[in-house]
Amino acid sequence: MRKLLVIIIVLLQFTSIAQTKLAGSYGIDSKVQKFLEAVHSYDGPPLQELPLDVGRNAMEYMQQDSTLTYTKVTFTKEIFKEGNKAVKVIIVKPKKRRKLLPTLIYFHGGGWVFNSFETHKRLMRDIALKANVGVVFVDYSRAPEVQYPVANEEGYLATLFVSKYGKKYGLDPTKIIVGGDSAGGNMATAVAMMAKEKGVPKFKGQILLYPVTGTNLNTGSYEQFSKGHYLTRDTMKWFWKVYAPKKETHLLPTVAPLRASLEELKNLPKTLLITAEYDVLRDEGEAYAKKLRMAEVPVISTRYGGTIHDFIVLNPLRETEASKAAVMQICTFLNNNL
Repeated sequence: MRKLLVIIIVLLQFTSIAQTKLAGSYGIDSKVQKFLEAVHSYDGPPLQELPLDVGRNAMEYMQQDSTLTYTKVTFTKEIFKEGNKAVKVIIVKPKKRRKLLPTLIYFHGGGWVFNSFETHKRLMRDIALKANVGVVFVDYSRAPEVQYPVANEEGYLATLFVSKYGKKYGLDPTKIIVGGDSAGGNMATAVAMMAKEKGVPKFKGQILLYPVTGTNLNTGSYEQFSKGHYLTRDTMKWFWKVYAPKKETHLLPTVAPLRASLEELKNLPKTLLITAEYDVLRDEGEAYAKKLRMAEVPVISTRYGGTIHDFIVLNPLRETEASKAAVMQICTFLNNNL
């Protein structure tokens, strides 16, 4: 009974069913459509009304898949410390590897509140194996227990530690790219700004997967997809409320990267930015790509049609053509720039 309850809760993860009609099949990939139909086949409270521990456990249950194996990679848990600050990480490496591996430092999405290494384990494995890189997954402190800027500070600490002590873990400290999905994409580019300002580390690139880049919840894609397409406007409102409750922080570029001036964006690393067609975050992600270009940052920006927010991370969607192509694009970007 409890497992059934968890499944129902997880299918509700980002959708308030009581307020939403089933998303139409107008160009949505058939596998994505079936996923949305499963989501909408249940009625219940939206994510923000669930007990925090229930919401956090739910996504991990949904991401479980007994067909996935991890025998070709190694996992090393570590705590990086600097002064009175510390951050937990999990280092993922191929078992058959070079002496020193180029490195992707990765920040997970989930509205700064949800998700964990368990939700992203398959994707981290795939990237490590397909690109033959080390992946440092940053297990940063989440909201509402902490708020901005704690997660960003921990993220920057992780990058600083790899640049100083990476060789100890088989990681090349001179070949680092930062990346992340959704809120994690926001963190990745915020950390890149912090590194630029401080002068270290030097990154070879940034990978931003359907990133949160602004606090405006009235863009065209928000108006089109605010309900019924997995991630909703109401959920994003709640994420902002618990992560950055002080409205004055919303003006900061490390909170809302679209607020950055061209001078603040200039000399950020080469960027791969991926968006999804049916995603409330689509327009702000593409606006950020445009602004980066205006600041003369080399940018590859790709919109994947027929799919929804989180399509690269969600295990139920991993066999869609969009997800497979996006993973290969990520790995190609890593190989070409590390």
